[in-house]
Amino acid sequence: MWHLLLSTAVASTGDEVAAAAAPLQEGMALACAPAGRLFTVASKLPLPPAILQEMDENGRALLALLDPEKAAAAGLDREGTILMAADKGATPSIRLPFAGTRAQADSLLRQLYTDVEDTGNAWKLHAKGKPFTAVMDDRTLRVGPADGTAGPKLDVPPAVGGLTAGLPDVPGCAVYLKGVPLPKAKGPMDLVTFVPLSGGSPLIARLRGATPAPTALAQGGLVGDVAHTTETPTAILTVGVPMDSLIDMLAKEFSASDLADFHSIASFGSGAAVAFFGNPRDRRFAATLPLTAPDGSALNPKKVARVVVKVSEGTLKRAGATGFRGEFEGTELVGSVEKGRVILASDGELLADLRADGGVAWVTPEMRTWIQAWPVSVQTASTGQAAARLGVRTAADYWELSAEVTGVPPEMAGMMTGMLGALAGPNFVEMQLRARRSEAPNTVDEIRAAQLAWLTDHGRALPLPAAPRAPDAMGKEQVPWVPQPEWLQLGWSPTGDLRGSYSVEVSGDGKSFKVIGVIDADGDGIPAVYEATDSTPAEQKTDPKVY
Repeated sequence: MWHLLLSTAVASTGDEVAAAAAPLQEGMALACAPAGRLFTVASKLPLPPAILQEMDENGRALLALLDPEKAAAAGLDREGTILMAADKGATPSIRLPFAGTRAQADSLLRQLYTDVEDTGNAWKLHAKGKPFTAVMDDRTLRVGPADGTAGPKLDVPPAVGGLTAGLPDVPGCAVYLKGVPLPKAKGPMDLVTFVPLSGGSPLIARLRGATPAPTALAQGGLVGDVAHTTETPTAILTVGVPMDSLIDMLAKEFSASDLADFHSIASFGSGAAVAFFGNPRDRRFAATLPLTAPDGSALNPKKVARVVVKVSEGTLKRAGATGFRGEFEGTELVGSVEKGRVILASDGELLADLRADGGVAWVTPEMRTWIQAWPVSVQTASTGQAAARLGVRTAADYWELSAEVTGVPPEMAGMMTGMLGALAGPNFVEMQLRARRSEAPNTVDEIRAAQLAWLTDHGRALPLPAAPRAPDAMGKEQVPWVPQPEWLQLGWSPTGDLRGSYSVEVSGDGKSFKVIGVIDADGDGIPAVYEATDSTPAEQKTDPKVY
């Protein structure tokens, strides 16, 4: 029944989030302050008719409390903080700011829960068949699992560190998530997201993993007039740090010797930019990258053009003495080296416009200030109306992303931020479920590879029973891998605990096999199924929305 409140907040004040998150392992903590501002934003969000039709009596009672007068009548403190915390797989505990009487608390609980019993010191209650305990103390109403804990307290030392330090001191909501498995990340990452509930502050997201964030993106630099065109860009991506450090980082990360070769003949300044024109789906763009020789002298454009073609590994071909052209993922690409820069475009007309260096400056003074704070940024064109900008930078041990809407009244900016939070919450949950579910296809493909090796060595595939547990014994939690004798023969084992169940079926002649992976990442009792054969890799057999 709390989904209406939680859906408006991706995640509030850093100290309270840190305190709530300190005891968690793979859990979460959420705080919103002040509660009244959250209620105001939530009350103005348009609810889809389907939600209103499916809302139960408790949900409608909660929706009614978004009205300031009804919230005050119920005893809710609009200046306090709403806090929620949950350990891995546990029922969330919630703390509501409450300034009313015990009679008001009893009335409020009976609106929101069923089978409410006042025991004198606490309340016993139920929601959707689950037992809860509620306690009233210290101007709060704490609701939690029926084990006496009754909601999160704030008397534990902060343990989240830099992820919550320095969050904007404005009305807003923040969430801390511990150990989130993100796609392509090297291990799980901790996440803090702050969504302001009023204009004038950006949305902030911070990610911290085991690998320190690169210092090359810690702070932006001065950026001049990177380029001009007669057509105003719809949006522009800028890199406000010297590209040398990024080239070195990429060359090391991907063992790209060609990138290192390019860097040996040219030195890049800050201010690389890519401008997009019209609808981004049209893929009309132009780009500029400033460069000089490593000693600061003028470059040999012909030599640079040759190296550009070499680095492209066949994607580009020479076009004249200093030009090149080709195709990248179905989009035409033309370019030229001149005037201390490399310029690129999606068509010859844009390239000619860029080379003429007249018309509208891509980067305005306001945009330049933003770039100095956010070394990698995307900004829509400033036309006196609503505009948006995104920025990325790094700190000592985390990545930080910022999103902001400008050019609209503060009240409207706060509303747009609240709506962004409402959309981002479910999307993030879905992303997390996809990441957990990815265990299944990855594990199925690993088992398939081991089976192919076994088939080659022994002439017959090896049938294997379900492990580490039977499909009907699965839950969303992970369990240790305890190999059965048949699996020991195969000589394969996973690198960690598993959520899914895996088995191998073999044909009568032993010449073909099928690997089956079943996983229930969301614990709803409906598993996702993946299969691979000796001739095909893992493929999902259930609906993509099944987790």
